[in-house]
Amino acid sequence: MADSPESDAVRGAPGGPSGGERRVPTVLIADNDVHVVAILGAFLNDQGLSVRSVEDGEAALEMLREGGVDLLVCDLCMPRLTGEEVVRTMRAEGLTIPTFVISGFLNEAQRAEFEDVPFVRAILRKPFDLRGFAQQAAECVASSEPPQKGPGSA
Repeated sequence: MADSPESDAVRGAPGGPSGGERRVPTVLIADNDVHVVAILGAFLNDQGLSVRSVEDGEAALEMLREGGVDLLVCDLCMPRLTGEEVVRTMRAEGLTIPTFVISGFLNEAQRAEFEDVPFVRAILRKPFDLRGFAQQAAECVASSEPPQKGPGSA
């Protein structure tokens, strides 16, 4: 579901990189269930957001380090690195990209751990209201600062 670079700008919108364009916020979905990615992506696209996806935690961290991600939607059960490990690594590395944690298997200890992480903006147990999720995501990126660049980026 990766968008082309040209789709990341809205022509004629003020405040963009070339004066006449503005950047469309990018949401990274980290979930190894292609059906979940497709459904969430469709609802996020309907909110005018650009969507990229990865199937595991290591790939999510790589993309976050590169920069350009406005919101991470991260499942807890993924290969290579779990969502919990992704959030812990983000915290350790100072990556404060707003994050929505999603899972069908969320216990109270996990919920309490994520509630203490300042950049975790939502903790959602599957299934959840998709329209509400997409609206909350759009509001989150609209109220956030521009995305951070990865370490070592100019």
